Amino acid sequence: MTLHCSNVTPLAVEAMGGAVRAALYLWNGWFAECAMYAQAAPEKEQLYLSALCERQLGHTNECKAILQQLEDHPVFGLLSEYSLEIIGLGSDPPLKRFKGVLELGGTWEPFAFVDLYEQARMDKLCHPTKRIVCSMQCREFELLFAHCYEAATGRPLPRKAAVTTVARRKPKPRPKERATCTPTPETNAANSKPEGTLKRTLKKKEPVVGVACPKCDQKMVFPESHRGQKVKCRKCDAVLLIPRKTDSVSAGSDPTS
Repeated sequence: MTLHCSNVTPLAVEAMGGAVRAALYLWNGWFAECAMYAQAAPEKEQLYLSALCERQLGHTNECKAILQQLEDHPVFGLLSEYSLEIIGLGSDPPLKRFKGVLELGGTWEPFAFVDLYEQARMDKLCHPTKRIVCSMQCREFELLFAHCYEAATGRPLPRKAAVTTVARRKPKPRPKERATCTPTPETNAANSKPEGTLKRTLKKKEPVVGVACPKCDQKMVFPESHRGQKVKCRKCDAVLLIPRKTDSVSAGSDPTS
């Protein structure tokens, strides 16, 4: 029996469909799956999604190396505008420095945000600043997802989900929180509860295993649950086996796994 779906609309850009799928895996914290499906995306989206995976995992050097290849992306302008708006008159030194970098460059600065995000991930920022970093991270994902979806389908997101323009709704003022926004050990200890996507990253990280492609030596990270499975190299498409715990670990494997 063959089923025919006459109401299925073909994608305007097939490769962008892979980017949308990878972005959904990224949102749910499935970084290995995101990196795998991102291989089918256009080059800029593939690099951007891969960089976000590395940033979420705390691999700052790997993330910056990928961003050097990316150089620029269509969402950077909107993201910079939103970030300047949400930072506002924040007095926390890390935010002031980041705002200065954005104003100086006139666009989004992904390298500086990698460092700011890592401080938040390691719980080195006060709670109000961490909330702002989380908001910028979420807006970055929303703008990237909207860009990929609209390119893939050839039509805008539904009105309720549309994020292609920066919302003019300003965040509610929090004078008491901003007045005490000094990143001291006491403040960090009292306000250590992360929120949003950042909360999922900080609360509990799934154990991972690092492997190196035997053909091109590309280093990759997969969840511990993938041990014993065959995967494709994200660089050369070679098939490799993620070793079990009882197997010998390759030279490129994470020694902590």
